[in-house]
Amino acid sequence: MRALVEALDTTAAIVDEEDRAQVLGAFPPELPDHLVAQAAAIAMEIEHEEHRQEALTCLVPRLSADDLAEVLDATTSMADTFARTLLLDALVQRVPASLDGELPAIVRGIAAPDDRAWLLSKLATRLPAAERYVLEDEVLDTARSASAPLNRVWGLIAASEQLTGANRHVAISEALGTAREQDADDRPKLLHLIMHYLSEGDRSHLLDETLAAVLEVEDETERCALLCSMRHWLTAEQTRRLADRVHEFGSPFERVRLTAALAPRWPSAQQREAVRRSIDDVIAMSEDYLRADALLILVPHLAEEDLEKAVAVASVIERDDLRMGIIGALAPMLPQALLAEALNMTRSIWADDSYAWLIGEIARHLPLRVREPLLERASAAARAVLVERSRAFALKNLAVCVDVGWRSVLLEEALGAARATREPTNRVWALAAVAAALPAPQHHEVMREAVRAAADVDDDEVRPWLLSRIAARLPDPLRSEVLALALQGAHSLETPSYRVALMVVIAAEMSSREGLDVLKEALSTARDLDSGGTPLARSLGVLARYAPQRVLAGFLTTVRAVLAADDVWGTSDHDVAALTGHVGRVPQALVRHALAATRALPARHDMTRMWGHVALHLPQPVWDEVLAEVVNTARWTGDAKRAVLRQAKELWTGGVRGEDWAIVRRMLDGDLRACQAALAEAIPLVHRVGGTEAVEQILAATEAVRRWWAPSTTMGDGRNPSPR
Repeated sequence: MRALVEALDTTAAIVDEEDRAQVLGAFPPELPDHLVAQAAAIAMEIEHEEHRQEALTCLVPRLSADDLAEVLDATTSMADTFARTLLLDALVQRVPASLDGELPAIVRGIAAPDDRAWLLSKLATRLPAAERYVLEDEVLDTARSASAPLNRVWGLIAASEQLTGANRHVAISEALGTAREQDADDRPKLLHLIMHYLSEGDRSHLLDETLAAVLEVEDETERCALLCSMRHWLTAEQTRRLADRVHEFGSPFERVRLTAALAPRWPSAQQREAVRRSIDDVIAMSEDYLRADALLILVPHLAEEDLEKAVAVASVIERDDLRMGIIGALAPMLPQALLAEALNMTRSIWADDSYAWLIGEIARHLPLRVREPLLERASAAARAVLVERSRAFALKNLAVCVDVGWRSVLLEEALGAARATREPTNRVWALAAVAAALPAPQHHEVMREAVRAAADVDDDEVRPWLLSRIAARLPDPLRSEVLALALQGAHSLETPSYRVALMVVIAAEMSSREGLDVLKEALSTARDLDSGGTPLARSLGVLARYAPQRVLAGFLTTVRAVLAADDVWGTSDHDVAALTGHVGRVPQALVRHALAATRALPARHDMTRMWGHVALHLPQPVWDEVLAEVVNTARWTGDAKRAVLRQAKELWTGGVRGEDWAIVRRMLDGDLRACQAALAEAIPLVHRVGGTEAVEQILAATEAVRRWWAPSTTMGDGRNPSPR
């Protein structure tokens, strides 16, 4: 108890209001009532309305009736309409019945009709039947009053979830009517959105129309993503007919994606032929990451006669990490002869960087008598990494696992390796990563060094990206200065799609009002892009047309949390909490919609890491779908799996069940480096359940594997060392 009181006192003294809000949101659910009231009082003192809303929204489920009344009253004076809407959303189902008379007037003060209709529909569920019907009529009229047709569709369909009987039918019918009036570009996406809110019976009546509209979408990436997300709704006959449309996609990767999504429902002979054609498509791809992604998508659908060809495809992939991921996925299916061939491809790859981290984690949980020699072994492995950037990361990862005496030495060596990194962009990443583990005075000094290194990068496209990412970890006023430089660089980019993507990242790091202006500018640019833009920019263009005002505000928060979750910087738990604290309340249909949308992004905008950070906070059955996304994606899956295990350590404090261990085992699948890094995250869970004996068994197994893999020369940059 005393520790919690001291923590709250420390929180109240935090000068940066954003940091104060995020720390308040991260306090445990078991906080005693009198301390919850104290936390709410601290949150109410936050002047910045967006940050105040974030903190109070996290606290609302634990507030007393009196505190809820005070917070509700405070919403009326909030000038930031986005923050007010989000806070009212959290309050509307929680405030006591004694405040029912005040709620309608407060909700009616929301200016945006779609936001107002959405909140009024939630409010209606609190009322007796007669009053509810009257308010539901107002909900419909409010949603209809939205001037933009697409906002009107969103308002009607979002409110329909709370409406009853005939009113729900009217809302859905009018949303459909408005969607059908839109052009060929918007109509299929709106129909697809509406499908998520329909019952199975209602959905079947709309399925043919939605499918026909989706098949007319010009952009192949969007069309494929929409079709893949519809696969569970389609009838067997519709799925078979789509088999004849796969060849219409010019992109081999999109053909593979669609085949993998639909083939399990095709007749056996048709499925086998389609998979064989897809393997040929994989062979025809020129880029390693595309070939690896496509082959991983196909793995669950391969027959025994396909395996030899799949191993041959893996053998020509040059990047070690991608090749190892494919072999790890294929290994359980391979006969003895092919397994031996596949393993021979991996013998020359040794991951001293992840080994060092794993041994350091193991050492933390073992007695002092064995800890010292283990740490010497781990530090030797980290120092053996030849490439400076990789050595800096290895030493930094090990440093955060060890006692203070070892830590300062390892961090000093890591900083030396970062400064010695020759390639300018890699030097920036390495400096920023090491800085994240340094104490405050040295942290600021090294981050300023990273800023100078980023400013010296010659590439006009890379430089503003680097500056925007570094700014997230800088104190004001330096943060604002660096963001201004990044924005200046973004405005000078000739390619509109790159300019859009960079401006969104910059907007997420700015204050709410400045960021919203930059986001609106980015969305305006994205809206005008033709089909030549990147999928990310086109997705933002769609957002610009769809998004109610509350989505624009939430978009900034989500992007900020995704950036904070990047392992390059070292994950900040309270930053990630800004996102994970809310995901459990997101409607399952909307999570699935977001999951389908992120699959449409190209590899360089991969969102797998973000899904890893929120997976265990989601309800079933969405949990299973997100974990499958984390496990089955080729790029960044290692980062995502480690994020899942970090959640597990925080969430499973009451014990680890049998089904929980099944999740841990899934996170350990993959190549040697990924497995060792994931196992390093899992060591505290192992120790919690099995104690020192279990940790010692893992140590023995790790060393046995190391004896089999020859660690003769570690390159650390994807080049193969010579086998012993």
